[in-house]
Amino acid sequence: MLAAARLIPTEPKLRLLYLGNDLKFIAALRPALDEGVYLLVTCADREGALLFLKSDIPYEVLLIDFAWRKKDGLEIARLARKLRHRKRMPIVLLGGARLSSQTRAVAEDAGVTMCVLRTQDVPEVVKRLIGQKP
Repeated sequence: MLAAARLIPTEPKLRLLYLGNDLKFIAALRPALDEGVYLLVTCADREGALLFLKSDIPYEVLLIDFAWRKKDGLEIARLARKLRHRKRMPIVLLGGARLSSQTRAVAEDAGVTMCVLRTQDVPEVVKRLIGQKP
C-alpha cells in the first residue's frame, strides 16, 4: 500500500511588514511578489504594529503607508530604529501623492530609508533594498 503523500510546508525566505489599511494596494502588491520567496504581513492598527516590531520575527523590509497614520507612522519608524534587532532593517514610506520636502526631511530623521509613491513599482523597490543589505 502506498503511503499518503504529505505536503512539506515551506517557509518564505523573506518577510515584509506593511503597516497600513489600503486594501487595493495590498491586493495589487501580493500577486506582484513571488509567493514562495516573500510573505507579506499586514497590520492596520498601531498596537499590533508595535507588537510585530518588538517581536523576534524577522522582517527584511518595513513598509509604512503615510496615509495610514501620518506622523504617527513616522514615530513607529523612529521606534523601529531604536530596537536593536531592527536597526538595519530598511524602512520605506509609501505616499499616495508626492511628499513635501519637509515631510521627507522628517521621515529621514525618523530613520526612513526611502520615500516612494504607492503607484511606483514597490516590489522592485523592495528587491533593490534587500539586494543592498549586507
